[in-house]
Amino acid sequence: MAEYFDIFDANLSPAAPFREERTQAHQKGLWHQTFDCWVVRRDPSGDKIVLQLRSALKDNHPNTLDISASGHLLSGEQPLDGVREVEEELGLMVDPKDLLYLGINKEAVDRAGYCVRHFSHTYFYETKCLLADYKPQQSEVDGLFELDIAEGLKLFSGEITSVEATGVIREGADYKPAKRRITTADMAAAEDRCEITKYYLKIFVLAGLYLKGHRPLAI
Repeated sequence: MAEYFDIFDANLSPAAPFREERTQAHQKGLWHQTFDCWVVRRDPSGDKIVLQLRSALKDNHPNTLDISASGHLLSGEQPLDGVREVEEELGLMVDPKDLLYLGINKEAVDRAGYCVRHFSHTYFYETKCLLADYKPQQSEVDGLFELDIAEGLKLFSGEITSVEATGVIREGADYKPAKRRITTADMAAAEDRCEITKYYLKIFVLAGLYLKGHRPLAI
């Protein structure tokens, strides 16, 4: 079934053609909306943030590490309708009231035959669940990793070149415990290294502040 997006101008005002099919929206570089949710967890060993390992079968950025859960908002949807992405991709049932809204990350990336023009509504969600409690969507998610926020700050600021993360990797129909050494080259959209590291650094700074109780926060 075809997916359609509401279309906007660069100021998030509705713009012609107002509604467009997914592939056409990307090929034409039309502005549309997405939902991004970063899952965080308090831990005595250090606060954590969850990274999703994208399926090796994905059309875009396969086998790379990405936002905990994300997806496009379909025509007529509101930002919080995107909470379904957390439930579908991670198997976590989330009350929208438990999400903290950080605002909109405006993203524009051009590649041959594919132009990203996203208004990404960005949220934090805090959970007590361990990765073993998740039920990932096998068609979308090849693994999940928890990265220590303090170590992530060092990685994305350039203080260190790699960090070790603990997680789970899909093996057949099951997810098995795994460890992985992560560099900035492992992240989705790493071809735009400068911008992606700045974005992840900002997210990790905000995640640390969020878990320390600081409010308000804005991306």
